Amino acid sequence: MLDERLAHWDKQGVTALVFTHPLLPGTVSMSHSAWYQNDFEDEQAISDVLSKYNDVVAFTSHSHSSLKQNNWWGTRRCDGTPQGAIGLPVVNTGAILNEYLPDGDHDEEIVDDKAATGLRVKVYDDRIRVEAWDFKDGHGPANPEGEAKMIKYQDLAKQYRLSTPTVQPPAEPTPETDADSVSAEGSSAGAKAALVIGIVAALGGAFAFIASQFGDQLRGLLPAPIAGLR
Repeated sequence: MLDERLAHWDKQGVTALVFTHPLLPGTVSMSHSAWYQNDFEDEQAISDVLSKYNDVVAFTSHSHSSLKQNNWWGTRRCDGTPQGAIGLPVVNTGAILNEYLPDGDHDEEIVDDKAATGLRVKVYDDRIRVEAWDFKDGHGPANPEGEAKMIKYQDLAKQYRLSTPTVQPPAEPTPETDADSVSAEGSSAGAKAALVIGIVAALGGAFAFIASQFGDQLRGLLPAPIAGLR
């Protein structure tokens, strides 16, 4: 079961790479098309599971969409969980032999019937790097086999689960340490009191100096008293 496997790897702190052939609507290239809105029997069910975990990257296929498009990856946000607010990265695998581009809002057209593209995924401690590759770029009469060439890449930051540290209650003093604790607390309190008094005294002295130096100037700025008023 997907939920159980994701929970297992989440506890291990391992990034989960989830691959589906059906296309997740509203995520990557051409997934807005009417052709791909019902690939999943229960789209809400898989969204509810994926949105529970932070450290997950989903890879989706089926469309034969070209990896040269700028929206070859996207973020799917799912309401209902704190993790869902962060969003789930979704990437077009681009593992195709027939390469398509959109034709209007809901149609598509083939641009290369002998394509050879796909992804290379590298997992680091702090990120996932997804590279889009053309595995036959540069082919021609002098180079019939072609050579691999990276089209572009995207770094996806790992989203670790946020947790609130457990607050430990203060330890109960024992008879052996009670006297020492009181003495230490008294000494600490006395030092703090002395520090506060020193700061107040310093501020008071500074204020007195300023008042003595600028008192006459400040009084000169005040309006003259009105006769009959005190």
